[in-house]
Amino acid sequence: MSRRQFSSDQSGQVMTFFAFSLLPMIIGIGYCLDLQSQLQREFKTQAVLDSAVLAAAKAMQSGASDADVETTVADFVSFHIDSLPGLNCSVPAVDLPSDSTTIEASLECTQATGLMYIVGRDTVPVRVESTSTYALTAIDVAFIFDVSGSMNSGNRLVDLKSAVTDALDILLPSSASTEMIENTRIAMAAFNGMLNAGQYFEQVTGLPPTRSYTDTVAVELDGGDVERGRRYSEIRVFLYDADTGDRIAEIGDGAVVKVDPEDIDNITIVAEPKSSYYRASDFESIKFELSGEVTKNATESVEPYALYGDSGLSNLDGEAWSTGQYELELTAYNGNGATGAQIVHKTIAFELFKDGDIRESDQSYTLTSTCVWERDGDEKFTDAAPGPGQYLAAHSAWYRQYNQNSPAGYWQVGFNEYGERDYTGPICRSPAPMELTNNRTDLNTYVSTMRADGATAGHLGVAWGWYLISDRWSAIFDDTATPAAYTNSDIKKVVVLMTDGDFNKVGHRHQGDSATQAEALCDGMKDKGISIYGIAFKAPSAGEDVLKKCATNDTMFFKATSKAELEAAYKEIAVRLSEIRIAG
Repeated sequence: MSRRQFSSDQSGQVMTFFAFSLLPMIIGIGYCLDLQSQLQREFKTQAVLDSAVLAAAKAMQSGASDADVETTVADFVSFHIDSLPGLNCSVPAVDLPSDSTTIEASLECTQATGLMYIVGRDTVPVRVESTSTYALTAIDVAFIFDVSGSMNSGNRLVDLKSAVTDALDILLPSSASTEMIENTRIAMAAFNGMLNAGQYFEQVTGLPPTRSYTDTVAVELDGGDVERGRRYSEIRVFLYDADTGDRIAEIGDGAVVKVDPEDIDNITIVAEPKSSYYRASDFESIKFELSGEVTKNATESVEPYALYGDSGLSNLDGEAWSTGQYELELTAYNGNGATGAQIVHKTIAFELFKDGDIRESDQSYTLTSTCVWERDGDEKFTDAAPGPGQYLAAHSAWYRQYNQNSPAGYWQVGFNEYGERDYTGPICRSPAPMELTNNRTDLNTYVSTMRADGATAGHLGVAWGWYLISDRWSAIFDDTATPAAYTNSDIKKVVVLMTDGDFNKVGHRHQGDSATQAEALCDGMKDKGISIYGIAFKAPSAGEDVLKKCATNDTMFFKATSKAELEAAYKEIAVRLSEIRIAG
């Protein structure tokens, strides 16, 4: 064999050897590349499934059915897996344990290989699992609504009711689990220029819902006040000046008689049968019983029948009287000395006055109202329980005379701050506060029955938002509505404030305007760890500013200029009140 032939044979053997050794190298490299691709696909698939079950958890939280939850997972996976080339997945398997807030899902896929097909392996398996739980943090939340008169314009109140109803559907969905319902309690209160305390009125004010007021009216009397009174067909009764024998006036029941100062120092009463009375001739005696500013009892059996006796009308006896109220009881008999049969019996109430005398008249009024304002005192900007010295202010009533010469007038009902009376009307429009509850029907009924009218006492709404979730008010809101303790770290306390206007009405003006009082109350709530959301719905800048200052941070203030934005705000707040997490 020549050297050239040997060399050629050697080269062929080397090439053959290299060819046989290259195949395992290619398979190894292909395996590594396909394994890397598999791991990348598994990582991305895991992320897709995690996101899918998270989306499903949100759907479940909003009350989606089991079928809807499974569809949510499948649709989410399908949409995102389609963007990953070479990956072929089956429909995700979803498991929803009974009466649980857990979603378990698994996904089986195959990933096309790149080089491993050389050895007959076209695909590699990709299998991922994910579990999601949604946890609605136990919450005590108070929704506070402005129902002032401006809420009647542009369907604002209608839009508000729609937005709040949607929020309730998220917080307490119809298909909610028992755990979710038990962990969610919602209170509500609506305000305008006042707030209707309803069944809590007596506890928060120390007053009964129905109460009586008396006002003493002073009237300066003059000739225009003279009244003749009711006279009788059987007998006539006269006042006489005993000094002159002059008749001053004939009196009847209810008579008001003006007397001159010189007449009243010696006065008497004379009674006589009326000549037209068919029994006038039967009169033999009259008994007088006088009470009032002067008291005198006497019986006369000789005409003229005079209270103090006489020797005829020109020589009457009398006494000095005072002006004021009197009552005279007259009884006529057919025998001397008040004996025999009684012929006539009359009672005559009358009044004597001089020009310039003052008559005091008691006027009374019964008021039924459960409207309240803010309280005064050291606890005005705290959540201290109501009680002596820290009760809320309530409606009172006072009498207004038309003029000083007449007791005629009318009763006015409103707020009375240290005698500085302010008329605010006798009503507060909306239903009484709804204490903490998880009853969807009751909450929806509250929302549907809200009515709008009046001014905007925004600070009053802020205060009641605090009261409704304060453990210091446990004696007011008891049983299942008892607010959780501030020290209970498992409970989140939240107040959601809403207004469409300026805070423009107060009771106790010396405490500052409504905005100032509202901000002080919000600061107090924040100090207690209460989270505050604010929603300004088509509100002027002043109203926005108050809620911005009250909100816990900028992200918890919402400005809504339309129904859609209002609904979005309430929905966002409702969703935030839940915490979603991926488990395992």
